[in-house]
Amino acid sequence: MDLNKYRKVIYSKRLKIRPIDEKDTDLLVKWRNQDYIRNASRLNKKITSEEHKKWFKDSRKHRLDFIFIDIVSDVPIGVVSFDLAESPDSFKGYFEMSKYIGNKDYLGKGLAYEVCDELFNFLKKENSLNGIYAITKKDNYNNIKLNLKLEFEINDQQANAAFYESGLLLMKRSFKDKEGIFLRELKELDFNAEYVGWHMSAHTSFYSGSNRVFTKENLIEEFQNGIENQNMFHYGIHAKNNEKLIGVLKLGIIDWSNLSSDMTTFIGDTNYLGKGLAIKAINRGNEIAFYKHKLRKLYGGMYYDNIPSLKAYLRAGWVIEGVLKDHYIHNEKSQDRILVACFNPNFYEEDFHRNGLYSFDQLYNT
Repeated sequence: MDLNKYRKVIYSKRLKIRPIDEKDTDLLVKWRNQDYIRNASRLNKKITSEEHKKWFKDSRKHRLDFIFIDIVSDVPIGVVSFDLAESPDSFKGYFEMSKYIGNKDYLGKGLAYEVCDELFNFLKKENSLNGIYAITKKDNYNNIKLNLKLEFEINDQQANAAFYESGLLLMKRSFKDKEGIFLRELKELDFNAEYVGWHMSAHTSFYSGSNRVFTKENLIEEFQNGIENQNMFHYGIHAKNNEKLIGVLKLGIIDWSNLSSDMTTFIGDTNYLGKGLAIKAINRGNEIAFYKHKLRKLYGGMYYDNIPSLKAYLRAGWVIEGVLKDHYIHNEKSQDRILVACFNPNFYEEDFHRNGLYSFDQLYNT
């Protein structure tokens, strides 16, 4: 791939973004050798100006590096890099991304998100590029949170056990996955007639075990209380192909004392049922709960007859941890409540946390 076509100056709302050159050497070496940047890096040794110049010369055929600068003050802020050199076999046509803010005065202002989002929109115009992946330390929560906000997904940990066991996470964002979903925090404007109608439709009859009557007013009240108390977060499930809101994932009420929470998920738009999107949404919810909110356990429960929902959770890494006998009355018939849970792998590694108390086959005698 000819990378020269990407070496252009572009602008976002607050930033000028340009390719780095040799004249940036002293500044980049100074930034790169700061303790907080080295400690977050996989290669954390200090570098010299000579090493940087050699690296710069040797890497231009497979690497893009951009420095981003405050438009108003003309002050350099940080670097975003993309590398094609060592892509794993499953990531052919992907750039590996790395990034840092070198100027501490600009930390916490949302600029890392702004520059990455602008560069992604710039890069994905190239049809031959499949996407972006990133390798990050699994305890680098700030970077993981940023990547999740940028619509990255954590790659399957079992399939990439070597990464995970070495303290790393492999994350990716595909530019080609037009059938997928992404999560975005809801706003009050999203509580329109269609959204409220989902909560009353027949296919969501298993959604609430209390037979609660949903109205626009009480849904908004729940949403506002969650924000005010910081114990419930509503994430809209959006289709990637058109960004349409098609469902909701509710994380809460969170028990901050025990770092645990209920998590409910449903696809409200019936046009998107049967496509496996609930499984993808639950996986994204797991990632947000464990790496953004740093929870150690998720839990939930569903009607015994709600087999599609149970299978979706199990396929997204949840386990069956118990049964409450004859807990519900549904259609004038008593039903068990199946208790499900998902455990943060950074906290738990025992067999129970991976396998649960029952398998699906044991519970349903299949």
